[in-house]
Amino acid sequence: FLFPSLQDFAPQVLGEAAASGLPAIVGEVDGAADLVRDGETGFVVERGVPMDQWAEKVRSLLAEPEKLRGMSDCARRFAEERLGLPRFNELVADVTQRMRADLKR
Repeated sequence: FLFPSLQDFAPQVLGEAAASGLPAIVGEVDGAADLVRDGETGFVVERGVPMDQWAEKVRSLLAEPEKLRGMSDCARRFAEERLGLPRFNELVADVTQRMRADLKR
C-alpha cells in the first residue's frame, strides 16, 4: 500500500491496510510513520526523496515474495495487537481512570 501523503496526523487508512495484511510504504510524516514499523510492517521513506526510491521499495518486495509475506503477516499482527478494539478499550479505560483521579484532587 503506497501512502505518499505529505501531511496526515491520523491516517486511518494505514490501520485499515495493516488490518488487511497490506505492508505500507509511507513518507516520513507524523502520523504515518507512527503506524509503520520500518522494515517490519512496511517501509518509511525519507521526506523529499525521488519517486524512484519509492518504486525501488515496491520492486524489492515483488522480488522477494517471502519478505512480502512476512511483512504482510507482521502488518496484520500489528493491527490486531495495537489497533484493534481490545487495545482501543484499554486506552479509553486508561484515559477515563486518569480523568477520574484528576477530578478527585
